[in-house]
Formats: sequence, structure tokens, C-alpha cells
Amino acid sequence: MAEQNQNEKQPSVEKLAPQTISTDSNNINSGIISYIEKHDRLFNAISSALIAIFTIVLAISTIYLWKSTAGLEKFAKQQASDMKESIAATKDAAKAASDANQLNRDNFLTTERHMKESIAAAKDAAKAASDANQLNRDNFLATERPWVTADIGVGGPLYYNVNGANITLRFQLKNIGHSPATHVWINLQVIAPAIGIDHDYDPRKTQHKIITQTKTRPLDPFGFTLFPGDTITQDWTVNISVEELKRITQKADFIMPVIVGTIDYGFVFEDGHHQTGFIIEVKRSNVPRPEATAKNRSPEAIFPDEGDIPASELRFYRSFLGGEYAD
Repeated sequence: MAEQNQNEKQPSVEKLAPQTISTDSNNINSGIISYIEKHDRLFNAISSALIAIFTIVLAISTIYLWKSTAGLEKFAKQQASDMKESIAATKDAAKAASDANQLNRDNFLTTERHMKESIAAAKDAAKAASDANQLNRDNFLATERPWVTADIGVGGPLYYNVNGANITLRFQLKNIGHSPATHVWINLQVIAPAIGIDHDYDPRKTQHKIITQTKTRPLDPFGFTLFPGDTITQDWTVNISVEELKRITQKADFIMPVIVGTIDYGFVFEDGHHQTGFIIEVKRSNVPRPEATAKNRSPEAIFPDEGDIPASELRFYRSFLGGEYAD
């Protein structure tokens, strides 16, 4: 029974609990509302005070922000002004540097131009001095150097032997200069044209060949010294070989010998060769001879079949081609 009674009372407790809670909640809410209604003015005053304080704080903050912004604006303006001044100063410095560079460049160019002018003037002066020295040297050489002349005459008969046709020349060499001629030596060659065969015969080419060959070798070690005003006589014999005689008389029975050569010598005060050239034509005396008359031959022509020619009948002539050379 007791358990049954407890079971019967349990539901009534469950039904009463929510009602109790609801009643308490309503009481609390009613209390709060009543409290708020009683203190409404206080809350309004507090709210108004808070709003006023917030407004004041907001105003102060705004004023501070305005001042800060104004300060920043002023700072920005100052900074901008400073930057402008800095830029202007930089531009001025850059212009000054550019002007300085231009001035340095102008000074450099001016100095370079003056230096070039000085160098050119120095070169001109050096060239003038060199030209003057060369002129003085040339004048000295022209007036003080040796000059060797050659008087060439017949030194003997024209005769034939196993060597061919032999011709002897007598050289009288004289130094008409003002200093000794050293290593004096005679270089000569006898040539004769083959009539109808030699189409490019020119004794001057032979002489040029002799001069060129002589200048490419040292002065002759067997040459002699010829002092100013001295004269020396030398006989030299040249020959036309038997083979050459046969060649040049193939189409003509006469020969026209030509002696080509140079006198080679040196200076005491200058290296190198100096030469006196000559080209001599060899002919027979223009005196009629019975054998020449009988064969209707020119008395001046040299005919090998007529044999030897005495020295008294030989004649030497300077060639009409020239060949007189001196350096």
C-alpha cells in the first residue's frame, strides 16, 4: 500500500514543478521590470552621461586626429618641400658636376690640341733640323768626297789567239776630289752585236747590270787607294771569245766591239759604292787600206779575216748611246 501511495503521489510532483519554475521566472522578470521602471530616470541619466562622455571622447579623439592629420599634413608638406629642395640641390649638384666635367673635357681637349700642336711643331722642327743636317751632309759630301775620272785610250793592238779577239785599254784614273778614294777597281766587259740576230742589243743594259751586281757585293779587297790629285795608269785586256766571234759573224763578216764598264770605289767617311761609268766604241782608223779597198770595205770596220790590228790603227770613241755615269 505504501508503495502504491508513493506511486500515486509521484505524478502530482511532476505536474507541480514546471509551474513553480514558471512562477519564479515571472516573479524575477516582474522584479527586474519594476526595478527598471523605478530607476528609469537613473538609467536614462547614466545612458545620457555615457553618450555625452562618448561624444566628448569622440570629439577629443576627432580633435586629436585632426591635429595629428594637420601635423602629418604639415610634416608631409615640409617633407615635400625638403624633397623639392633636395631634388633641386641634386639637380644643381648634377649640373655643377656636368659643368665641371664639361670644363674638364674642354680643358682636356684644349690640352690635347696644344699637345698635338706642340708635337707637330716638334716634328716640324725635327724634320727641319734633319733636312738641314742632310743638306749640310750632302754639301759636305759633294765638296769633300773623292771623284774618280777615267781617261781611256788604246793600250795595245787588237790581236787574235785561242782566247778570241783581244783588246787592251789604258786607263788613266785621277782623283779630282778632296778626300781619298778607297778600294778603286775597274769592272769592264766587251760586247758586240750579232747583226741580224740580236734584236734587243743595248750596251746601256749591260752597264746597268754591271752597276747593280757591283753594288750588291763588298768593295773589292784588291782595290787600291787613290789620293786627291793623284793619277794612276792601268792597262786592262778584254776579249771576245772564239765561240762568240762565230756567233756574231754568222750574218756579217765584221765586228763592232763596245767596251762597257765602271770605275768602282769607296769613301773614307761613308760606306757603300760610288762609280764612274763609260761605254767605248772600238773602231779602226779611217785610213784606206789596199785590202779594204779591194773588197770595197769600210776602212773603219773591223774584219776578223784581216788579222791583227796595230795599236796605231785603233780608235776609241765615246758611245753616242751615252753611258757616262757618276755617283
